[in-house]
Amino acid sequence: MALVHIDISPLYFPYTCTLNEHGPELHKNTLTWMADHSMRLDAAQQREFENYHLTEGVGLFYPSLPAPQVQLAQDWTVAVVLFDALVLERPPVNQDLSLMAEVITKTLKKMQISQTLADDDHPLVKLLADVTRRVRADAPLHLGRWIDGHRAWWLGQLHQQGLALAGRRPSLDHYAHLRQLTIACPPTVSAMEWIRGFDLSPLYAASPHLRALSEAAALLWGWDNDLFSYVRDYLTTDRQGEAAREVNLIDVIQHENGCTLAEAVEEAVRLRNRVMSLFERLSGIYLPTAPVDVQIHVSDLAESIRGNAEYYRTAGSRRYHTTTSAAPPHGSIAITSTITDIPPPGSREPVPLTSIAWWWQLLG
Repeated sequence: MALVHIDISPLYFPYTCTLNEHGPELHKNTLTWMADHSMRLDAAQQREFENYHLTEGVGLFYPSLPAPQVQLAQDWTVAVVLFDALVLERPPVNQDLSLMAEVITKTLKKMQISQTLADDDHPLVKLLADVTRRVRADAPLHLGRWIDGHRAWWLGQLHQQGLALAGRRPSLDHYAHLRQLTIACPPTVSAMEWIRGFDLSPLYAASPHLRALSEAAALLWGWDNDLFSYVRDYLTTDRQGEAAREVNLIDVIQHENGCTLAEAVEEAVRLRNRVMSLFERLSGIYLPTAPVDVQIHVSDLAESIRGNAEYYRTAGSRRYHTTTSAAPPHGSIAITSTITDIPPPGSREPVPLTSIAWWWQLLG
């Protein structure tokens, strides 16, 4: 059986990475919270949950937050990740767009109006409703925008699943926008505000620089996820054929450019490094005169970019290094990566995609 080796190098990061020290305490509290809401996993689900290693992921994504604030972020992350993995991404929901839309619509309603919860609702819906109750109590001004963020996120997932079921690939330009939605940019950026006690909605409405920075961060979250998820996507390709595979940046590049796997990986790394360079340079232009709240918020975004990728690289996040599926039809894959804090050649060039080209125009 053939071995395919993918080298994701070099990934450019001008920022360092630390781990939130409250991880063990957070994990213990989350398990108690899940049990209190009757969220019990069978053996296979428990393995999947452990393979995500979400406590480390949250600790790397939010390295600077104290335990009380990051606990809510951890509980929300666990609830939405499990909702995706155990509901939206499983049959029959992921094979029927009408059913998927119905599940999403009903879940959003129950998040907005907790009185609509029923005893027979899925425990994950109850977890999401409880997180919403806590956000309503702690950050009521953010609640509507945060729930709307879930609506945008799940609409993007619905669209992407429709593409996968139809055996279609989006254009690279469209995928640059779609990936910001499917990586949960809208609710995550909103959460990063209310966790800090900030309300940046007026500045987001008025400042294209701030919007560009948050969108660029989200695209880096998504594209880095694609790079490290490709192994799993490849190994778990549906037995029905290539058309059923998840939409992934590497596949989109291969489909659009008609290139080899190695060439697509190289191009994917080149594109994400240009976005990383854009984020760094635009931050340097915008932040010196920005309000203190904005400076902290963008610093959180920068930490999350590096922490997110580091999470995928750690041995603990077994989801990105193992698979429980049968042997793949095309052989096996090995993946390696390196990180550099030196801008690679060409990383200052703009990405020639219409949907995000305006980010580089802000550099002047």
